[in-house]
Amino acid sequence: EQAQELVVNENILLQTLGFDVAIDHPHTHVVRCCHLVRASKDLAQTSYFMASNSLHLTTMCLQYKPTVVACFCIHLACKWSNWEIPQSTEGKPWFWYVDKSVTQELLEQLTEEFLAIFEKCPSRLKKKITSLSSTQNPTILSAFSNEGDKKRNGEGSSSNPTSATGANFGGNDDLKKK
Repeated sequence: EQAQELVVNENILLQTLGFDVAIDHPHTHVVRCCHLVRASKDLAQTSYFMASNSLHLTTMCLQYKPTVVACFCIHLACKWSNWEIPQSTEGKPWFWYVDKSVTQELLEQLTEEFLAIFEKCPSRLKKKITSLSSTQNPTILSAFSNEGDKKRNGEGSSSNPTSATGANFGGNDDLKKK
């Protein structure tokens, strides 16, 4: 009886997936994009970790394409780590090269959605996520703290960024420390 129930459930799962068992996850796009902009190892790892958390904590993988989720993960990791990926020498944002449908407004919306979900997470998970980077952005961390009423705008950014070398992003720089 249990074996029969298992077969039925497997068939339901396969039909739900459209018999497509080669699922495209955001992780591959995170790795590809981090390589494209020559992201630091810490930023790449944090972005990858955020991709895993987006799968575990949210329904973003069902609502958005993997490329959109990947852009969100990199965007959040950049905000969190206080890094900025400048526009390309063609004047396009980095996420345009991953998915042309992604906008800055969509990334901000997804960030707000994630932070709302994150606020409800157990404190152990919050501590693990917030301990990943020693250069976290107070703007984002205020949302991670138990004090949900802190303002997220205007904190932790500097007008004189430092930078890393780059390919075709930002003229002479890929990533800029805010």
